[in-house]
Amino acid sequence: MMKTYKLLFCTLAVILMSACDNSNSIVPSLNNNAITVTATITQHTRVGYESGVLMPERFIMDITQGDNARYNYHLIEMTKGADGYSYYAPEGTELLWANDSHNAQVKAMTVPMGLSTVDAENVMTINVSSEQNNALNVAASDVLGATSGANGGITISGSNINVEFQHLLSKLDVKYTFRSEFDENSVVVNSITLQNICTAGGYSYADMDYVSTALELGDITMYNNTSTSTAEAIFYPYKPTENPTLLINATIDGVEYDFTCPVVAKEANGFVSGKRYTMNVTIVGSTVDGTEVSIAKGWDTNTNDEYFVTE
Repeated sequence: MMKTYKLLFCTLAVILMSACDNSNSIVPSLNNNAITVTATITQHTRVGYESGVLMPERFIMDITQGDNARYNYHLIEMTKGADGYSYYAPEGTELLWANDSHNAQVKAMTVPMGLSTVDAENVMTINVSSEQNNALNVAASDVLGATSGANGGITISGSNINVEFQHLLSKLDVKYTFRSEFDENSVVVNSITLQNICTAGGYSYADMDYVSTALELGDITMYNNTSTSTAEAIFYPYKPTENPTLLINATIDGVEYDFTCPVVAKEANGFVSGKRYTMNVTIVGSTVDGTEVSIAKGWDTNTNDEYFVTE
């Protein structure tokens, strides 16, 4: 009877080994590798983050290898690693694939402000903060995206994936000065506002593209860095039908003034995704007579960006 049991055991083992071989035959290799994910930000589209300094804390990522469902990953949350720089670890899912499975479609996106995650099924409304009155609120309004589709941006080398993010929104930087006639005056810039600008619109994670939907216009209080006389704000890219306005509120020798001028996009498509527009403004003209101050509300304006003009 012992020999019979041994024979049955050996027969059963062969059957199990054969079943394992069949189940694994659908994948190119049995050697699974952990996927290492890093992220960078495209330098020339820098908006709210400085590449290598303030990388996003987390983002959502998809990895698709077609019919090979074993190596397809959907809406995986990636969080910044302990090194605090570019390495990211998946939350709750181990990212593996075969060592010769290098063909994949990858996309990634940071979570827009006001949402808890990326909506993969429906058009998301991307909102920016109306109170971008500090650097943190500016960065919080930024949205980053990347895809290995027609626009590129993601590279795969072995089991290493590098996500090169681009900025999905637009940004305006303002450099302001008061001309020499104000040297003897007490000048305090109270606030700088971007008026009648697009603050929200639709975006599809499924297509990684903007969606024709109702745009929302509003005002944004810009981050005013008084030490450098600069202001900045992020807004939704769009083609204006009515120009937004730059408003500087300043108190000069105890008298409050509003200085305004229109902001005009020269490019035919208006304000473009991922583009950083720079506006240099000089406020000119003042006379002082006793305790009264009158201001000629004039501007000297120029720009260092070919796609941006002011009038």
